[in-house]
Amino acid sequence: MEIRLSAYAPVADGSADCSAALHACFAEAAKHPGTVLTIEPGEYLVDSPDPIPLCSDLTVHAEGAVFRFPRVLGQHTQRRMFFGLNLHDVTWRGGHFVGYVFDPDRAENPWGPAVYTGCLHMHTDTSGVSRNIRVSDVTAQDVAGAVVHVRGREDQYCENVDVYNCRFLNCGKFMWDYGFLWQRVVFAHAYTARAVKNALQYLPAEHLSSELTLKDGRLYAEKMPAALPQERDAVTFFGETVPVGTKRGKQYFVLNKGAENGLLLSETEGGDPLVLTELAKGTRLFRNMFYIFHDLFAPVGSVAHQKGSIDTTKCRNVTVTGCHISASGDSMHILECENVVFANNQVLGARMGAFYIGFFCKNVTVTGNTVYGTNGSRTMSIERSTEDITIVGNIFRGGGRGSWFNQPKNLVLSDNVFIRNMGKCTPDIQSGRICQATGDFESYPEVYFTTWQPDAEYGPIVMRGNIIEADAGASAAV
Repeated sequence: MEIRLSAYAPVADGSADCSAALHACFAEAAKHPGTVLTIEPGEYLVDSPDPIPLCSDLTVHAEGAVFRFPRVLGQHTQRRMFFGLNLHDVTWRGGHFVGYVFDPDRAENPWGPAVYTGCLHMHTDTSGVSRNIRVSDVTAQDVAGAVVHVRGREDQYCENVDVYNCRFLNCGKFMWDYGFLWQRVVFAHAYTARAVKNALQYLPAEHLSSELTLKDGRLYAEKMPAALPQERDAVTFFGETVPVGTKRGKQYFVLNKGAENGLLLSETEGGDPLVLTELAKGTRLFRNMFYIFHDLFAPVGSVAHQKGSIDTTKCRNVTVTGCHISASGDSMHILECENVVFANNQVLGARMGAFYIGFFCKNVTVTGNTVYGTNGSRTMSIERSTEDITIVGNIFRGGGRGSWFNQPKNLVLSDNVFIRNMGKCTPDIQSGRICQATGDFESYPEVYFTTWQPDAEYGPIVMRGNIIEADAGASAAV
């Protein structure tokens, strides 16, 4: 059976909401397995908090169709445009999705940083089965979430997922990056007033003190963060000046409990108290520096998962090929998947991680890709016990924190080129990142290996024929 969206009289001018027509059209397709559904060329505004329902045994042709999210989302800031549960034999070809992802360098933003908008999402529930999902020739611009997201379940992976010949530019969940907000406040003198104001707006107020006062070497404030003082908590100072004897950007540890006694700080956990003798007017502090620096890469209120523009979880037989992607956060995520081929793609930039495969993936081939980090976070992350991995003939260039292999098993890393992936480690306050533990610029190796479990091991690993061109910010090549 063939169904055409035009039969449901949408006003395809980009300004009239077409949600009702799309809902009716796809609901009719669900009654007729094997339907070929055609969405004719036009501009379709989709302003619905409820996603358009996808169904099984469906082929969608959307060549020439443009799907627009609304500029004003109201209270419904977490949206999926198309969604299906327990799907099989779904093919989607063509179509262009448009959003308004947040940009911290832009003076005015229609959407805030915590907005999440997904396009083609397919999940599996606790009793369902999903298989045979194919997405091709789809494009997207500024979508604030996963354009394509497919998820199986713990004991029933989604079988056979293909994404090919797609172009998703500046898509994926928006992320600040590690230390981004904190650095603009602590080193405010190096940034514009708007950048500092922007950072303060999106930092959780409960982690900032009011102005500090000093009495008998102890620190007091009318508004001290609620969980302070707390032993082993780390704090940093900020203001026009920092206390004499301390270093701007370096964390210090709380020695004593009890705000009524004032704060005593130390350079190390349980170390000798700092002797503070002078405190400039306007000096304040951050608490919980691990959270402020590391965890606030995700905007407050944003969804926890589905980060990349292409995002698959618990899928088997996954192929991503011939795609062009860039991201306002992580460019792509492949998690807990088996039999993965990521080949002949171009990652054209990422605000955070440029290439990510992790969490117990098995049998992974990565070949023929060019990955430009453009000063993102890690150029490549192979995280948490991924095994049987072949990474051959790729170029990784211009990332922020090198390439990370976290407890891999059976890895071949051969004939790749790694070029200057230390953008976040350059001693330039505009592009580099200060480490909150030391107050100095960060430093990573170009390629590095770690474990994540206590007393764990990794290997065997073959590294052969790779070219590594490290810049001045690298602590080592490997």
